Amino acid sequence: MIPKRMINRTDISASVLCFGLSGLGIDGSEQESFALIDHFLAQGGNFVDTARVYSDWFPGERSRSERILGDYMASRKNRDQIVLCTKGVHPALDNMDQTRVNPREIMADLEASLMTLRTDHVDLYLLHRDGIENPVADILGTLDKARQQGKLREYGVSNWTAPRLDEAIDLEKSGQIHGIRMDQEQINVGSGQMNPPSDHTMRDWSLDMAKVLAEANTAVMSYSCQAGGFFQKIAAGRAVDGACKRYDTPRNHERAKRLLALSQQTGIGITQLALLYLLQAKKLQVFPIFRCRTMTQLDDVIKTCQYIDQSIDFADLRDFE
Repeated sequence: MIPKRMINRTDISASVLCFGLSGLGIDGSEQESFALIDHFLAQGGNFVDTARVYSDWFPGERSRSERILGDYMASRKNRDQIVLCTKGVHPALDNMDQTRVNPREIMADLEASLMTLRTDHVDLYLLHRDGIENPVADILGTLDKARQQGKLREYGVSNWTAPRLDEAIDLEKSGQIHGIRMDQEQINVGSGQMNPPSDHTMRDWSLDMAKVLAEANTAVMSYSCQAGGFFQKIAAGRAVDGACKRYDTPRNHERAKRLLALSQQTGIGITQLALLYLLQAKKLQVFPIFRCRTMTQLDDVIKTCQYIDQSIDFADLRDFE
């Protein structure tokens, strides 16, 4: 079973593994997606992650992921069993240079998400990007108002720099805002040794970010927690392609060898070790976000929970906090 824990500084009890739903409607049929979520919940999971922009990169329907998740919750009548996280104000995919992080568009996206998800509130609402031309106080003040209106329980950010995170936390300390309770970032075994991003609106994880969040006791959701399958492919001798090309660096090939050796030493699979690397963080509370297409992949992820209390010596591989 998947255990739960309270998200730091909140009253939200979330499963330690978060089901990332960016592929809803494109990884398989809607009924196959429903079956995967059913199984996740039956195994103790309750934390799911989507976004207004998921999966707009696939032709046809907009906000497909939110719509299918809304259909799922309506059909199962289980909204109260789910810790629902969604994200808004991602740049339009055909105009990535134009930021949308401003009070008007924040509220427009939140209202649209609530309608699509068929709910009156979300448990966590995150800003998918930053808009550095706007003051942090104005941006987060908008989310404060939405929280006071009952449209979200807690809020947070994604792809913000350490100085902007620090400013947000200073505003909370001064009593001007409620404050962020979650930061969603790209953290995994290979994230410190990646090739540069092709998307200039993304912000790579840094030790400065880790320090700011750890000192504030603010939780982190880790996306791309499996590095796009890079380490599994290297271990299996398969070609490195697709989402994992960004991790195809000499230092990550060396880390792959060390991770494989640790797998052979402990008898724990690469998938489970990649998740334990995050779940056993020393200074940060980390919730890995996983994506899967099949029941076999989902069970492989859930298997990680067998080892949560087993201390794994990642040695200097653990360099993200």
